[in-house]
This record gives sequence, C-alpha cells and structure tokens, in this order.
Amino acid sequence: MKMRSLKALAPVDWISALVMIVLGLAVVVGALDYRLGTPGRMGPGFYPMLLGGLMVLLGMGVALKALFEKPVESLSENEATKDAQEDAKKARRSLICVPLSVGLFGLLLESAGLIPACVALIVVSTLAAPTFSIQRLVALCLGVPLLVVLIFVVGLGLPFTLIRGVW
Repeated sequence: MKMRSLKALAPVDWISALVMIVLGLAVVVGALDYRLGTPGRMGPGFYPMLLGGLMVLLGMGVALKALFEKPVESLSENEATKDAQEDAKKARRSLICVPLSVGLFGLLLESAGLIPACVALIVVSTLAAPTFSIQRLVALCLGVPLLVVLIFVVGLGLPFTLIRGVW
C-alpha cells in the first residue's frame, strides 16, 4: 500500500475525519465530568465516554483510509453525471427507508412486541441497501432479534414483551 501525498487528498475526507475526531473528543471531555463506574455497574459517564472514544477511532480510520486509498481516476462529464444521479437515488432511498424503519420499530415495540419490531426494522432498512439478498435478510431476521433478546431481556433483565399476546 502506497501512501498518497497530502496535496492529492480530497478535502471532504479530511473535513469529515476532523469533524468526527473533534466531536468525539468533545464527548469524551464532557463525559469526564460524570462518574464512569465499571462495565458491570456503569456510571452516567460510561456510555458517552465509550461512544466518544469510538467516534475518535472512526475519525482516525477515515483519515487513514483517505491516506492509503487509491485516487479516483478522472471521469468524463457524462460518467460523472451518471454516477452522481445513481448516488442521489441511493441516498434518497436511504433517507426514506432508515428513518421509516426506526419509526416503525418505535410504533411496533408496544403494540406488537420486541421481536416483530426488530424484524420490521430489519426488513424496511434492508430496502435501503444498494443490493438485495434474501439470504442476508433471512439471516438478519433470525439473528438480530435473537441477539437483542439475549442482550436486553436475558442479560440486562429489561421487561420487554417479546411477542404481544404470546410472550
């Protein structure tokens, strides 16, 4: 892997990496005012500290990827326009499907239960993906609710109704 010169880097990569790192550091500094606790008995600052640290790491990852990523070849204007239109279509689909899936999860959690809410979230948010795979959808619909139940109901003891009318 060859490192690119700093002049060849896209400013958007550096700006996004810098924003993530600065916001992550701000969250970490803000979390220092609260008691952290231990992983077994988390204090109010534990989760913000964890998320802030992960955000800093993510920003560093974006910066490193920008350094070592192969530069994009120059495209003709028609190819660039076509790519931009495809990207806009994918972005619109994501902007609609992801918030819709989260809202549907919130609506179904009380009325249908945790497992149907998770399945609905997965099915609707999968529509935002650029490619569709029935195997991936089935695996997610089986695995994610199982993990959610194991973590939140069994592990943490939260009193969720799993399936309304059944559990």
